[in-house]
Amino acid sequence: MVMLFELEDADYEPLTSFSLLWRWTSPRYTELPTDVFERIRPIAQPKAALIDHYVTKRVNSEWPALGLKAESVRDVQVIDADDEHESVVREWLLSLPIPLDETVIVSWNEDTAVTAPFAVVAEYWSDFFYLSSDDAVIIPPSVAWMLTWDHGGTFHFGIASREPGEAG
Repeated sequence: MVMLFELEDADYEPLTSFSLLWRWTSPRYTELPTDVFERIRPIAQPKAALIDHYVTKRVNSEWPALGLKAESVRDVQVIDADDEHESVVREWLLSLPIPLDETVIVSWNEDTAVTAPFAVVAEYWSDFFYLSSDDAVIIPPSVAWMLTWDHGGTFHFGIASREPGEAG
């Protein structure tokens, strides 16, 4: 499997300079346990912009609404987090065919992205994604699957029907 995004130490920035740090450190919102917090690594510019550009283009061209082009994505699953209890959404995320220890990329926009184990993203999903304000994409470095969050509170999951760049 091709690793589309290989990240090196130089591609990261200190967690203390991350723009969404308050989501995980503020008593007003949440304070993640230190061992969890330390597993989140912010991706610096310009790598965050490169990732965002790629996933935005792919979502818009090949995976619109994760399923309108059946030749691009399969095994589509959807949950409306706004209609479910937080624990139900967490269980749904943990039931996806994603290894819990897999390092994933979470991209909000061209300036804001992190890597973290999928277990961290799934367990603390409501601290990563805010209703009415966030659109985000969660991918593995291979982009073999994609999980999207839209500001309306819906997660869409799908598996790529072919490798990125492969003709279809």
